[in-house]
Amino acid sequence: MKDFFSFMFGEIPISSSLSIYQNIIISLAGYFKVLFIYIIFAAILMFVFKIETSDSTPIAMKRMENLNFYMRIIVICMLGPIIEELIFRLPLYVTKINLWIALSLFCVVLFGPLKKNIQGVEIGYMIVGVTAFAIAGWLFVYYKYEFISESIKNNYLLWMHFLTIVFCLAHFGNHNFSKNMGTSVIIMFMALWLGYYFSFIRLKFGLGYSILLHCFHNTLVSLPFIIKTLIK
Repeated sequence: MKDFFSFMFGEIPISSSLSIYQNIIISLAGYFKVLFIYIIFAAILMFVFKIETSDSTPIAMKRMENLNFYMRIIVICMLGPIIEELIFRLPLYVTKINLWIALSLFCVVLFGPLKKNIQGVEIGYMIVGVTAFAIAGWLFVYYKYEFISESIKNNYLLWMHFLTIVFCLAHFGNHNFSKNMGTSVIIMFMALWLGYYFSFIRLKFGLGYSILLHCFHNTLVSLPFIIKTLIK
């Protein structure tokens, strides 16, 4: 845990040279420690501010009611974490390819919220706009890569915080703030807190480990919904 907290204040972790099995065990052990700290913090906040719990079914699950149960599980517990890790953790190692992949997937994911929240605009125009944004980003990375790379290197702590905070904000739509502000804020903090841990794991052990850990986490928090559905 000492390495994790040092990472949050700017110390880049040394890459692990242990076996795959040892890396997995260390990653999982750290995950449960981080989760335990979060639970204690959340419990204190809920006790002090008398915050009531709300419906535990993830809004992301409810939004995909047109999909069958198994497809929803695949999207929430596998596809979603993979895409999020490629967008927010892959570019922690700055290369042209990593930036291009992250930017491309970000633009694909961005189309959904734009379509939902911007009314009166033809889908074709949205596609053209998002595509133009992506192409402009690719060209900027291609022609200004040295500038981008040097800027991130000199401000790496800001880059890490930026990616993690945006990762947290990307989960804003998964919570009903109008129905239960307190619970939603506490759960959003979990996204931020775990975002830092996933970033730490990505740098110390590799992207594959942060993806596996993210999939494990989403599966774990979805268990109440999964069990409730299966026993109906």
